[in-house]
Amino acid sequence: MVTKGSPATPNGSQVMKKAIFAGSFDPFHQGHLEILRKATKLFDEVWVVVSRNPNKEDQVKLENRYLMVKKYLKREPKVKVKKNPDLLTIEYAHRYKIPFLVRGVRDEKDFAKELELAQDNHLLGSDVETVLLISDPKMKKISSSGLKEIADFRASVESKVGC
Repeated sequence: MVTKGSPATPNGSQVMKKAIFAGSFDPFHQGHLEILRKATKLFDEVWVVVSRNPNKEDQVKLENRYLMVKKYLKREPKVKVKKNPDLLTIEYAHRYKIPFLVRGVRDEKDFAKELELAQDNHLLGSDVETVLLISDPKMKKISSSGLKEIADFRASVESKVGC
């Protein structure tokens, strides 16, 4: 599907607007889903790329996270779930010729981190743009690390976890 207003190629056919929404998704939660659904309003296709973050200790192995996210999002139109075990997200975008990266922002701290990441990515490939989407205020306090901490204390997180 190509959205109305998608750019045309030189021969007049429409170009599909694709974006990558990457993360460790350990776990994938309602905050992620909210950002993903916003992204699907802007893009024809969004690739949810389950990645390894070398700066985080994974609770769940990459393959299992990928399978959980894929199962959870199987009915989401315009979404493809992929895994990325070893590339920087910008390298992954270049490999698959996807010109947009979607990132979610909850607060000023997230914004500062995402701005720095977007600028670093721009140095590695100015042909890929970062699109920052602001989370709904009620999702502001939901984070994967917070949910893992709660789970460590055996509290129920089912009401906040997407899968």
